[in-house]
Amino acid sequence: MYPISTAGPAPAIQSTDITAVPNGAPKVKLIQQALSRARMRRPQAVIPSSEAYRPARQIAMQARRQAAREQGIL
Repeated sequence: MYPISTAGPAPAIQSTDITAVPNGAPKVKLIQQALSRARMRRPQAVIPSSEAYRPARQIAMQARRQAAREQGIL
């Protein structure tokens, strides 16, 4: 009916950009990234045959020992 009149300055408008919430938006983004990583399936769960069952270091050490035995060093 009648417009509301105020005697003071115009009310401040809240902004929701990154400057208004200095640490809020990055924290939310980090939480979202962490949750998406937690929901991701591990590669071993998808195709177990594609994963090596022995680490490369173990294979290399065994190959060195076998070569040393064959050459008569050990």
